[in-house]
Amino acid sequence: AANAAEDLGDVLATLGERERAIAMYRQAAERDPQSRAAAKLRSLSSSARTAAAMAPAIGKIGVLGWTPSGGAVSPLEAVAVVGHGQLIFSGNVGPTSREAGQVAFSCLKLKARDLSIGELVASYDLHLHFTDTEIGKDGPSSGLALVLAGVSAYQQRPLRAGLAATGEITIHGEIKPVGGIHEKIVAAHLAGFRTVLMPRRNLKEARELPSEVASKMELVFVD
Repeated sequence: AANAAEDLGDVLATLGERERAIAMYRQAAERDPQSRAAAKLRSLSSSARTAAAMAPAIGKIGVLGWTPSGGAVSPLEAVAVVGHGQLIFSGNVGPTSREAGQVAFSCLKLKARDLSIGELVASYDLHLHFTDTEIGKDGPSSGLALVLAGVSAYQQRPLRAGLAATGEITIHGEIKPVGGIHEKIVAAHLAGFRTVLMPRRNLKEARELPSEVASKMELVFVD
């Protein structure tokens, strides 16, 4: 019964019937607290708040993550402030996420001349902040989003509306594959995001997505 309610919630969410989808996810979560319905319910319940931040904005992007109960989308903000070229990273992030932040920052420094931000990187601090501070984050797959948000903040150029990303990044800017693609893309869909940047090496997993989700998402594969 819990699986059936969750499946029906997926269909209703895809059709845009938000209130009925929430009711189905709530039923599924009550019948089986270990199901992914609880995570989907949180994503859908917060979609109105997420949608408010969907307009093109400097330094703002959705970061896709994985949890034992399903995918999640964490809003990320980045600002460049006058300082000494240091990284400030906040928003309830664990040690692995902090390492991802350091790698992303080194990548930005390495590519600063190509991106025409050399002087800015040297004289401005970069502050990366996850606004959903009530949820802990710990993993390497935020790297791509961190770099994009950082470039946007330094260049003062808005990122595309409704943009989310997942992908581990190296110091030299290569994008490595990540896990939990199915859960992450479904979470992005439920939260109202329509464009997702993801590693090209996850193409196989993306092809296995449900058609009702894949048909409504623009998936951009990057190296």
